[in-house]
Amino acid sequence: MAARLSQALRASGSVQATTEVPVQISFGGWAPDQPSLGNPGTIEATNVIPGEGQGMFEPARDLSKVSTNAVDAAPTGGIVLRDSGNNIFPYAGTPTKLYELLGNAWVDESKVGGYNTGAEDAWEFTEWDPDQLVIASNFADPIQSMLVGTGASNDFADLITSTNKPKSKHLDVVRDFLVLGHTDDTSDGVKPSRVWWSAIGNPTDFDPDATTQADYSDLANGGWVQRVVGGAEYGVIFQEGLIRRMEYVGTPVIFDLPAADRKRGTPIPGSVISFGRNIYYISEEGFFVFNGSSSEPIGNLRVDTEFWRIFDLADKFKVSTQISLVHKLICWGFPASSATPNTIFCYKWDTGQWSRIRDIEFDILLNGSNQGFTLDGLDAVSTNIDTLTPSLDSDVWKGGKRYEGAFTTDHFLASFDGDTLQALLQTAEKQLTPGRSSLVASVRPMVEISRNAPVGSGSENGAAMQVGISSRDRLDVQPVNEAPVTVNVTGEANIDSEARYQRFTLTIPAGTQWEHAMGMIAYKSAMGRYDGYSVA
Repeated sequence: MAARLSQALRASGSVQATTEVPVQISFGGWAPDQPSLGNPGTIEATNVIPGEGQGMFEPARDLSKVSTNAVDAAPTGGIVLRDSGNNIFPYAGTPTKLYELLGNAWVDESKVGGYNTGAEDAWEFTEWDPDQLVIASNFADPIQSMLVGTGASNDFADLITSTNKPKSKHLDVVRDFLVLGHTDDTSDGVKPSRVWWSAIGNPTDFDPDATTQADYSDLANGGWVQRVVGGAEYGVIFQEGLIRRMEYVGTPVIFDLPAADRKRGTPIPGSVISFGRNIYYISEEGFFVFNGSSSEPIGNLRVDTEFWRIFDLADKFKVSTQISLVHKLICWGFPASSATPNTIFCYKWDTGQWSRIRDIEFDILLNGSNQGFTLDGLDAVSTNIDTLTPSLDSDVWKGGKRYEGAFTTDHFLASFDGDTLQALLQTAEKQLTPGRSSLVASVRPMVEISRNAPVGSGSENGAAMQVGISSRDRLDVQPVNEAPVTVNVTGEANIDSEARYQRFTLTIPAGTQWEHAMGMIAYKSAMGRYDGYSVA
């Protein structure tokens, strides 16, 4: 309404504007669960990640392929490990094969005959550090292992050599034991609530024995085991409706399994990810962090409702997670209104802020590290350095560097190191002048362009950014969206919009080299009440 009404009223002399004043509107953290009016953060924060300061955002980037070949199908799990020489070796499992990345090419390291992963199962990986074994389990087949970095001369093989050879959906290393959860064995069959641990110091032996300390425990309540999270001091067992600590007490009990959180567990096994002493997960309530003794909400009043609004629990087997150490992010990838994962929720653990990435389809997220390229090796990716993607400055090409990765839908390993995605930020709805409507004449986005952008390249300036405005005079009607206006050479978008309530949308085109988005400055005038016509 806004522009046409304000223009008509001012032309008729019914309304007069007061002095124009600038109003700074910060973005704040993404909080789609809050009402639009008075929202303490942003209504929308898409294709951005939380920045280093409160209320700031940084660009999210597109995927850029790293591996020189693809695996045979969509991976269901993966891990990145180092050998004794500190060399990096990623591993990945598809429904029928296990792979190792050698020289940035995936090599099939499956045992003869391959594997038969179930449609609702996934590969889980862990490392047995004393022997530098990578261990993998998919529930359908015997647990697999191989020495890290020896794929040039070895393949995966069956790990367990004892009489009892349980299979498992979940596994990790707790103290000096390999621990399995949700098991299947030839004697007792499938035991969804069983936790089974190996002999102390020996992951190949699962025959219960008081001397070796191998044993198992059937959990009486809490539902199916959903995840095993290892640790040097204690383990954590996630069930459907309960979280337990796994505490070593020695013979004859071996492990005590007390409930640490009786109120919640997780329905989504792939949502559980640990960093240090904290374990992040999705419960039926929303997003939580478990600190070893209790759980604290991290998505309440911010993103919990939005997540469950767009996520179908039938897709729980398609959820994957990732940690970005550089950006201090925990990321959850999942499908939203799609059969393919296409959405990532990002949580910055030091500030508590959230954002969303979408418009990218992928198989799974993966914490990635690379082995590095020689100049000759770069030829396998591109023979033209000028067109090399990502650029030669990227950490992707430097051996041993960590990066945030994923598998593309054509099953290549890739990094989030491509061009910036088209970013969309929408402020909370504001009443800029208490008790009155306001006329907004122009808006200046507070976006800092990358200091590394080459001057004159075109992508280093923000002139192509657009500002939109949505306005209304009553909360019980939908806001009217004005056509977006391109930012001019002075850094402003000239808008003529008058209303009681207003919200502002910033669109930063894909490929723009920017670093920080902090908010908007709206230049507004308060409107009065004249000639019996009230706009207040």
